[in-house]
Amino acid sequence: HHFDDLLPRSLSWQHSDPPPGTAEDATVSEPIAIGTIAIGELIARPIAEHDFTADEVRYLALTAEHLAGLIHRLELVALVADTAIEAERQRIAMDLHDSVTQRMYSVSFLADAAAHQARLDPTDLAESVDRIRELVLSSLADLRALLVELSPKAFAENALPALLTQLVESLASAYEADIAIDSEPVPPMSTSVKTALYRITQETLSNACRHSQANQITVSLTHFHDTTTLVIHDNGTGFDPTAMTNGSGLHNIRTRAQQISADLDITSSPATGTTIALRRTGSAQEIRHQEGAST
Repeated sequence: HHFDDLLPRSLSWQHSDPPPGTAEDATVSEPIAIGTIAIGELIARPIAEHDFTADEVRYLALTAEHLAGLIHRLELVALVADTAIEAERQRIAMDLHDSVTQRMYSVSFLADAAAHQARLDPTDLAESVDRIRELVLSSLADLRALLVELSPKAFAENALPALLTQLVESLASAYEADIAIDSEPVPPMSTSVKTALYRITQETLSNACRHSQANQITVSLTHFHDTTTLVIHDNGTGFDPTAMTNGSGLHNIRTRAQQISADLDITSSPATGTTIALRRTGSAQEIRHQEGAST
């Protein structure tokens, strides 16, 4: 086949036939450049007394262009990864500020108040001590959850049911809530999908424990006919999902569901509490592709 029929028509390389002469004279040098910035050079020397043909020179030029494109893509991937890491750092910092830091301030104030109360009437300390214990335990739960997220191998090496069970046990002990989990085995899934489902569960449970006054919460994880279903229900005060478009918690849940192409249903009312149902369909072939991409 002639190279004109095989190579992209977008090439802007202009070359004449290699001049005759020795092998050293026939050396071809092609710049490897990103835009106007040269980042290297592709040098090819012919074997023995063979001179490169025009088609071979054009192929070397295309190789140099492809190398430049590959290097550029790798730089873009590194830039995107750095941006994602920075965004994740900011999210963790906000989580720490909104949860652990604020509660530690409350613990400090309560401890000062308890010390003052102890000097006046030690018999009324029980309520303050219980509140301090509750704040400390909930802070420890948040820290444990963050440590799981920060572990580079936690999501890659553990199955989703195990991750969700650990999360439920941690939050249940911290908030003294009745959180039940019913989880069946699910097929292997990519780390990004497991992470999204984990954080959706974490966000939902945290909202239920902190804001809805729920005392009973159920988490159900099932898989049937290539569809993984996650349902979280609480008996809390409920809310109007359509009226809370600015809430960061619901926004985060919706964003993560969209990122993994999952269907999300949120139903809530003061009489029935809140149910968040997420369904994601993924074939075995898709799962294998995601695992290969994640590695």
